Amino acid sequence: MQHHVPKTLEQLLATNDVELFDLEHDPLEMNNLATDIGKYGEVIQMMNSKLNLLIENEVGDDEGQMLPVIKGTDWRLSSSFKDMRL
Repeated sequence: MQHHVPKTLEQLLATNDVELFDLEHDPLEMNNLATDIGKYGEVIQMMNSKLNLLIENEVGDDEGQMLPVIKGTDWRLSSSFKDMRL
């Protein structure tokens, strides 16, 4: 598992499962709109930016420090993905 703050849609999609639902028309969350990146990519990017701002304001440097300590688990982003944080 990777823990990071992606800055672009490409970074978000490369290392995360993404879900987006229209709760007004799909209250049971049966149709994941995130599967249509062409149509909903801008909305997903906007929501990701809002989340990143919230993390920045409330958490600071988000390295997974609030996640549970589990033997053998490192919540920090592995070196293969570190360049994606820029």
